[in-house]
Order: sequence, then structure tokens, then C-alpha cells
Amino acid sequence: MVGMSYTGQQPTLPDLERPPLPSSVEPGGHGGSHGHLMNEFVTAILEDRKPLVDIAMALNLTVPGIVAHQSALKTANA
Repeated sequence: MVGMSYTGQQPTLPDLERPPLPSSVEPGGHGGSHGHLMNEFVTAILEDRKPLVDIAMALNLTVPGIVAHQSALKTANA
């Protein structure tokens, strides 16, 4: 996957289209993902369910980048 373009060998893929945001929600940064993440989080609270991206997944996605950045800074300053 590059953005929304797939060039792999799997013949069929799940639907990758995002549902529309409520009219009062701005898409935000990172290709519009901020609005979708916020909408999913608030909807999960209102529906009393676990959000698609919970705290564990958010940390798993974020912490490696922070550690890599800190490591790159150490290398650059060496």
C-alpha cells in the first residue's frame, strides 16, 4: 500500500473507503485521519464500546517512532 494505492498480489481487498464525517467535523491532518480517529473515539464512548484504536494500539503505533527519533538525534549529535 502506498496511500490508497495497492499494488500487491492479493486479488481482493476489504473496502478501504472511509465513512463520511459528521458535517461539523473537520478532517484534520495526516490525510484527514484526525477527524476520523476523533469521531471513532467519541462514537465508541457514546456507544459504550472499545474504540478501534485503543490506548494499547495507540502506544504501539507511537512509541517506536519516538524511540527512533531519539536514537536518530543521538546519532546526529555523535
